[in-house]
Amino acid sequence: MRIGYVGNDQRFIDHLKSVFKEKVGDDVEYIQLDIHEDFVPAVAFKSLYDQKPDIIYIDLFFEPAKGLSLCKLLCRNNETRLISTVLIHDQNEGMDSLIKGVLSGARLNFYKSAEPEEVVAHPLMLIDASLDSGDEYAAGTNLKGLFFKQILRIGYVAEDHYRIETNCKLKEESIVQLDTHPLSFMMPSKRFLVEKFSDSDLYYNQRFSYNLRFTYIDDEFFRASEQSWVNYKKTNLRKKLNLQERKDLPYVLEDVEERVRLYQPVKDEVNDWLQENAPTVVPKQLKVLVVDESLEIFEEYAKDPKNFPFSINFQTKLSKDFYQIKRFRPHLILIHMEEGSGGLETLKQVVTEIQNLEEYTPSLLALNCKETSEELRKIVDYDQIMTSSESVHIELVNKMAMALSNKLNIANTKGKVFLKTTNPKSVATILHEGEILKFSQSEMLFASRLEIPMWTTLILEAPLKALITVIPLKENISSSIPVYRALINGIGELQENELRRLVNKSLEEPKEVSDEEEDGEGEDPTSSP
Repeated sequence: MRIGYVGNDQRFIDHLKSVFKEKVGDDVEYIQLDIHEDFVPAVAFKSLYDQKPDIIYIDLFFEPAKGLSLCKLLCRNNETRLISTVLIHDQNEGMDSLIKGVLSGARLNFYKSAEPEEVVAHPLMLIDASLDSGDEYAAGTNLKGLFFKQILRIGYVAEDHYRIETNCKLKEESIVQLDTHPLSFMMPSKRFLVEKFSDSDLYYNQRFSYNLRFTYIDDEFFRASEQSWVNYKKTNLRKKLNLQERKDLPYVLEDVEERVRLYQPVKDEVNDWLQENAPTVVPKQLKVLVVDESLEIFEEYAKDPKNFPFSINFQTKLSKDFYQIKRFRPHLILIHMEEGSGGLETLKQVVTEIQNLEEYTPSLLALNCKETSEELRKIVDYDQIMTSSESVHIELVNKMAMALSNKLNIANTKGKVFLKTTNPKSVATILHEGEILKFSQSEMLFASRLEIPMWTTLILEAPLKALITVIPLKENISSSIPVYRALINGIGELQENELRRLVNKSLEEPKEVSDEEEDGEGEDPTSSP
């Protein structure tokens, strides 16, 4: 087994080494990369890719932005995303730092004050879900409830909606309530209509995207007329109904027209804000996918990544289902052709996947290719393809991407304000509830009606503040409500003490209730212990 550590805290990694020795023996090789002012995440990625560790710890105490950049590179690559990547946070930075870690792709996040045993056990359980921490389980029946938050990444603000990405599905044509949102200072309503689901053309390494349409105001009338408005949006009544039919459904149109009258001043404020905050720098909207096992182009890109003003995704291999193409829909795809027939077969499969997607015709460039562009177009039956007999330099890729961006007018940002990852307002959450079946100091089994994909990380709100990461069940559990197994992370010494208290409390025998208490003559059952 190989363990990677990116950071400068020798004492911390020595603690982990002693725990690894207890758990897996002496057959462990350690890879250490120091973080310093001249640290380049792309160079570190190449080093880790070549050395192929099973687990990587990235210490965010030193140069946290660079550590997060490295994490993004590792978690977007189709091979290195299978590594158990763990981010180590400064507890003083709190939940904001943890959420940045989750959005960078890390499935496990810990404060440095966490017990080394948990910091070691969890990534091992990601590698092999049949393992457990060995901690004693307690029943969840003594706990009042489970509340957790789903994380949303807000990509941009438009005149009547947010475009968001998330890892759990939302129900289209339903109303969701966010805990907060970027325009709350002028638009107090936290309720939004879910529209326009998509599982492709994504930007932020999430699984799904939606529009969240503004409701603008949240008061008694807007709540009472909400269903009329949803039905109106659902069926587009104004266009479909003739005059007589409109007379037969006056309450719907009356409700909608009154809503429009009342929210128009708020909508005008939103439009003014959009104009005042129009982007002066074009966001990275054009997407480039580079498939190159040699990583030659990546090494050139790593020297000055800020000089490439487009969203670029480097892959050494594509997955069998080609999800990198379907999910992200890159506008420009560069494929370094392997020696022999393997490269051509991969290219044919890529073209087949492209042709199966509606309204999608990206430009392809085949590198290290013996065939001419005209010959290759006939072989793969795709017109938007060019070839090069040599590898292409990043400068040429930049020029091609710029020309394509101008051709597609993809840099048009009119009526949109894009939110950078560093902007705290780019993150929103939705509160959900469930039921804890059993839990330990390391993991929990819980039931929830929310459909949660494997490996999703959620914010735990109650019974304590932490993160939970869903992993495979060790055995099938019969239940009318979906049951999930999750690793408890995003914790440090303080949270571990609270978790230990909850476990011990749940292990206690239930208190016998006296006759007086049953009759209501004893202590007030709602009073604090």
